Amino acid sequence: MKILITGNMGYVGSILTKNLRAKYKDIEILGFDTGYFSTCTLGENILPESMIDTQYFGDVRNFPKSIMNGVNSVIHLS
Repeated sequence: MKILITGNMGYVGSILTKNLRAKYKDIEILGFDTGYFSTCTLGENILPESMIDTQYFGDVRNFPKSIMNGVNSVIHLS
């Protein structure tokens, strides 16, 4: 299964990614984020993008459709 998380580097996204990675070992996680809040992880010592299989940077208002190829689920946090 391939999951795309928009806003994966924010407060909620970083915790969600950590929990998904711990519970579902065989999923592929893609992240899409501007990176504005990537250093605000509430005391986490691991950068949020390090738990993602593929990290994309950009503004969701200009989302590249090609990222959706093969994606089964989207969790939209941005």
